[in-house]
Amino acid sequence: MPTAFLWGRLFSSVQIVLFLTSLPLAAQWFTQEIPLSPGWNGVQLCVQPAQDECAVLFSNTAVEKVYWWHRTGAGMEFDLDPRDPLPRSADWNYWFSTNAAISSFGSLVAGESYSIRVADNAAPFVLRITGKPVLNTIRWIPGEPNLVGLPISTNWQISFSEFFSFSSDFSINSSTATIFRISGLTDSPQRVWTPATELARGGVAYWITAGKNARDYSGAIQVETAPSSRMLDFGDSVSPRSLIIRNRSSASRTVRIEHLASENPPVSSGFPALMGKTPLIYKPLGDLSGGYQSLPSLLVTNVPGLSQLELSLAPDSQALAGGVPGSTWQSVIRITSGTASDIQLGVSCDGSLSSQLDPAGLWVGSVSVTHVERAPTRIGADNVWKDDGPVSVSEPYTFRLLMHVDAAGTPRLLQRALLAYRHDASETDTTASLSTNGILTILIDEKDATAYAAQHSNARIVRVSSTCFPIMDPLPMSGTFGSSNTLSALVTLPYNDPVNPFVHRYHPQHDNLRYDNGVATNQEEGVESYTVTRDMSFNFALLDPVRGIANRQWGVTESGGVFEETVAGLNKTIRIKGTFKLERVSRVSEFGAMEQ
Repeated sequence: MPTAFLWGRLFSSVQIVLFLTSLPLAAQWFTQEIPLSPGWNGVQLCVQPAQDECAVLFSNTAVEKVYWWHRTGAGMEFDLDPRDPLPRSADWNYWFSTNAAISSFGSLVAGESYSIRVADNAAPFVLRITGKPVLNTIRWIPGEPNLVGLPISTNWQISFSEFFSFSSDFSINSSTATIFRISGLTDSPQRVWTPATELARGGVAYWITAGKNARDYSGAIQVETAPSSRMLDFGDSVSPRSLIIRNRSSASRTVRIEHLASENPPVSSGFPALMGKTPLIYKPLGDLSGGYQSLPSLLVTNVPGLSQLELSLAPDSQALAGGVPGSTWQSVIRITSGTASDIQLGVSCDGSLSSQLDPAGLWVGSVSVTHVERAPTRIGADNVWKDDGPVSVSEPYTFRLLMHVDAAGTPRLLQRALLAYRHDASETDTTASLSTNGILTILIDEKDATAYAAQHSNARIVRVSSTCFPIMDPLPMSGTFGSSNTLSALVTLPYNDPVNPFVHRYHPQHDNLRYDNGVATNQEEGVESYTVTRDMSFNFALLDPVRGIANRQWGVTESGGVFEETVAGLNKTIRIKGTFKLERVSRVSEFGAMEQ
């Protein structure tokens, strides 16, 4: 079965040229056209069929039987005798159109190779199979003939010798019997006598003898994904995934990466409705200087010899509007390099992402401060920062962080939130637990909580707060919440606020009061206490800084990035840097509103 491979991450700089052009239609749903002639036909299936049953695929055709070479044991035979009702090797599975009872398989699998027998008196025809293109990497059985298809175009042709010239594991020449065709009325495969001039075609299966060290060769260009899969299915996540393109040849190669639209899903198939072409953003992995940008219809790049290019791809969250559950954005990525390679894989993400990417709701998390710097200032002098910036602290310290995003997308920084939960009496479920069948309301003031509790005697109210901020109303923030965006907030601690660091309730020299004959009066700012400002910046990351692409909920129910802060008003101005992470605990978008 096809497999993926792990390669070292040797990233070389590439020059990328973008072209926007009209391209032929391809798809996550793609129809593979398979020409069939009377007699035997060697076929590689390049798509996973929407309807994979042989009885359906070959109905109303002249196909009599299909043999599937499925290597299972030692030793093998690839010559078939049509006079025998069953193949003579245990490495064959078989399907008969006229006798399903003795068939050993009933469905076709993408990436596999088949020998299809068409009635001798039939006219040639084209079998059209609609399915999803997937990565079909060859796994060779060393030292033996393998029935395989080669990842090359059905239109662009390359000789057998040239295709295998980038690997030393194959002996492809006119003096060795290493390549055979399956075609025509003859019962035995036909030898390819002049591999240097005879052309191979995509979608056709050949018998090719592999060298004793052959394992994973698929031509000059090989493609895989990380995490490993046969498609780029993002599901309900916007977390990036990697597309790895490896150049197996010693010379630099021009590689074309086409992003193509999808055919419509098969009618009455039960497959998700097509929302349109999957909007993608990309950047070369390891490129720290640039950000993500939209993936064009055609990207042309040079991959140095014996090197690889790794692109980080993700759905463009800004372009996923209008999706609904049960639908998907679908497209295909096609990778070609001259006539040497033609590789396709489907790309999709769920329509439900539209609602999930809406950040509305309450987010709770923490900030971890890892770097601090103090400016060596004095009264009347400007801040002077060291060139090396904040330095690492001996041990990080954390504080709780609360944010709320309303239905209009306005983010607010909270000091506290009171979560009021009550049982929904309209539900008929007999459970008495408040953990189910309930209504959640977000309150921001203790007076509101008192009134709510008086109105709903069965309510349970929990306060979530951050002691690192003053008692304050929700503070509107500047910017946009979410991946690759930045939020900023300016928190002011008045000189007479109880949490101001210059004010100590039980220290007479730091209570900001003046005593005259035992009478206490408030002092002006600058005598004992000073106003402190905290200028904070939250730079959201597209990728989870800890788990990377493995975190499929990043950008949906989890978010975070880099935290920066400048504290002014103390003896010395302080710069702070670290990370922050938030988790959505509720989708309630308005204070005082209810969520069932």
